[in-house]
Amino acid sequence: MACLALYGIGIFLLLFLEFLRCYERYSINDENMVIEKGILSKKRQAFKIADIKSVHIEQNWIERLLRVGALWISIGNASGHQIVLKGIRNPVFVYDQLSKQ
Repeated sequence: MACLALYGIGIFLLLFLEFLRCYERYSINDENMVIEKGILSKKRQAFKIADIKSVHIEQNWIERLLRVGALWISIGNASGHQIVLKGIRNPVFVYDQLSKQ
């Protein structure tokens, strides 16, 4: 019975992470990062990678096992904007890519 409950929780987590992946899309090139949100209607936001002031990763133990996590990015424009990217696959790789720039 406990195995069945754990199996159900695992399936739910995978479906939830897949929903997050479809709801929010991120793309990074040499100069910009673009964030698109939405399934039916889309909202698009872009910022220059050179404007990034700091990046940090947040993962709980389940996310570490699944190799997903959230990135918190501080943008150094006048508003002191902070962006949270959730459900990132291999967040350490993305962190390294953004930190190198």
